Amino acid sequence: MNDNSGDEVIYHGYHRSSAAVSLVTIETEHGQQLGLLHHVVRYSPTGLNWGYQGSGPADLARSLLIAALGDHARCPACAGTTKLACNRDHYRDQPDNPGRAATDDPELIQRCLACDDGYRPLPYQDFQTEHVATWGNQWRIRRADIQAWLARRGDLASDVPR
Repeated sequence: MNDNSGDEVIYHGYHRSSAAVSLVTIETEHGQQLGLLHHVVRYSPTGLNWGYQGSGPADLARSLLIAALGDHARCPACAGTTKLACNRDHYRDQPDNPGRAATDDPELIQRCLACDDGYRPLPYQDFQTEHVATWGNQWRIRRADIQAWLARRGDLASDVPR
């Protein structure tokens, strides 16, 4: 689940020892579960994890930053498509979708070099080191706390609400 609403949510991680599974739920401030955190796979095909530095924690850090930013995590250059027209004549010049390729011709499309698989570059390795790697068996973090961490670092673009 990718929660884009303005209501505060809490990300809650815990290990299910019976199934050797790590779960991260999205909850209201009152503990009502809204769904599971979407795993944005980059390094770990086996899932999210925490409490150490590694592929599962790196993916958790990246997935949390993306979820906390919602639609604002998408790359502003390609609108999250990872593709740009390589010739200015082939751009669809629309303010709501800047740079998106207006053609399906593979000869005229290049990969967006401004993004990270459709997302704006995010400091997830630092978030992993400072937070995710330090968490124990069970943890909770508010979306507002993640956004505040990004804001303190200066990693939020001016178009991202705080």
